[in-house]
Amino acid sequence: MPILKLYKDKNIDCKMDLVSIEDYLIKMMNTEFNARLENCQIIWIATEILKSEYKIYGELLLRKNENRTNLIKNNFLNKIGKKLSKSFSTNIRLRSFSIKDELINAAQIKLGEDDDG
Repeated sequence: MPILKLYKDKNIDCKMDLVSIEDYLIKMMNTEFNARLENCQIIWIATEILKSEYKIYGELLLRKNENRTNLIKNNFLNKIGKKLSKSFSTNIRLRSFSIKDELINAAQIKLGEDDDG
């Protein structure tokens, strides 16, 4: 049951429909982690991020699974980070935590880093 908590600075102007962003994120969880659609959860938390240049912070919580390798988790974080950065025109910081995993996966996406289109 992947849970993605997204802390979004309340001063970010939301130009994009959050429902379409959630649809993309859930599709990615389903595809990348083989998670059932009904088990994917996304939580938006409005907050104040005063000093950091990263105005959206995300925490992905997962159950450990042999198919959820560090490479897959890193790829997921980078893909969604680029999508969020582009959608909200801001820098993104993401972390992934799995129960009983030894490593924390992380991604930082600066606005304009996405050369993929």
